[in-house]
Amino acid sequence: MKVERIIVSSNNNATYYPFWNIISEVYSKNFGIKSTLMWHGLESDISNYDISDKYGDIITLPIHPEYQVPWQTTWGYFYGTKFYPNEVCMILGIDEILLSNFFNSFIKDIDPDVYVTLIDDAYLPSHWQNPGGTSPTAYHIAKGKIFNEVYKFNNNFLLEIEKVYKSKDSFWSTGKDKWGIDESYSSKRLRKYKDSKGKITSFSKFSFLQERRINCHRNQEVPYDINLLQKGFYSEIHCCRPYLNHKNYLDTLVK
Repeated sequence: MKVERIIVSSNNNATYYPFWNIISEVYSKNFGIKSTLMWHGLESDISNYDISDKYGDIITLPIHPEYQVPWQTTWGYFYGTKFYPNEVCMILGIDEILLSNFFNSFIKDIDPDVYVTLIDDAYLPSHWQNPGGTSPTAYHIAKGKIFNEVYKFNNNFLLEIEKVYKSKDSFWSTGKDKWGIDESYSSKRLRKYKDSKGKITSFSKFSFLQERRINCHRNQEVPYDINLLQKGFYSEIHCCRPYLNHKNYLDTLVK
């Protein structure tokens, strides 16, 4: 198995969407991987926000007016996999930039028709395989058709959002934005898929990710070793945000 497409998601929240232009260029030039932005909003708005399709694809999804926007965007990158049934897709936060090919090194011997999760151990003792447990939604990897087998996406995104929100599977969320619905829903659906003999390979690589991550703690620019960066030592950078407030730091690192 090898990742063929990375899918991220955003609406017009300035904390997140400006990352798209830089990450799509990184994935295209450095990794030779296609990327897709699931844009939540009007297609006519894309040009107003300087969002480019030069290095990646953009698919527009509507926003359900009756539900909170943040968790709709996090569910959007799951939903985006349905458009690529025969491509191996990886879903990832838009404010994470991959800095090495570690993810492919872990999955190179996995059958392409298996669903893979890389960082199941991030919330220990919580884990998606435990009843009531959850694991993160980043670094889920599978062909689009396998994602669809697990989650059975509705063809209408607005109906998909209603399904997820009303499902008893979306049992965990916090705050006014209902952050976490995507994690609880996906974790319970994965348990059902595993119980029905679906093929899942579960990795516990969060400690590896953490040890080699450049972690900006949301708004703090942290030092890094440029020699290790160039040698591919670092796994990713969890970026300072918003991007425009840290543009020089992030652009310098990427270059």
